[in-house]
Amino acid sequence: MQRTLPSIPAKLVGFNLGAELQAAKYGHGGHPLTLIFISYPTYRIARARYAAMQKSLGVNQKSGLGAIYGRIQNSYILLTQDAQKKEVADQLMSRINIKQVVSWDQPPPGKPVTVQVVHLILGNIILVVLLAGFAILGGLAMCFSRRIVARWFPHSDWAHSYEDSIIRLNLK
Repeated sequence: MQRTLPSIPAKLVGFNLGAELQAAKYGHGGHPLTLIFISYPTYRIARARYAAMQKSLGVNQKSGLGAIYGRIQNSYILLTQDAQKKEVADQLMSRINIKQVVSWDQPPPGKPVTVQVVHLILGNIILVVLLAGFAILGGLAMCFSRRIVARWFPHSDWAHSYEDSIIRLNLK
């Protein structure tokens, strides 16, 4: 941004607040001028940033070459730089038509919510069946491994059940 618009500091724009900036160069009467379009998430942020730009850059306070003219519309700031007169800047900014539309009835992207809920329930059922299956297989593996060990190693502790053994504690 500093190469394209060196007169406007990036910190002043407020990119950390969610600002988006677009700039375009136009010609009027053989003189180039720059239109800067900055959008913010809310009107309150745009108003605060515009006030900071008025203080720092002197927006709408100077005239002639190098002057910056601007206006705020909804949550957008329009600035023109290097306009010969304020009328030229106003004429360029008046061509920008901003319409904000909020629509609450748009469906969410992707599959319908009911299909997503059905997939979620089916996924949970499959997970429970898999976990139960692994638990049953683990129990069967333990049972068969004890039988195999009892056949091959009849004197090992693993081969005998714990019912045959007595544990003595010599406590005094």
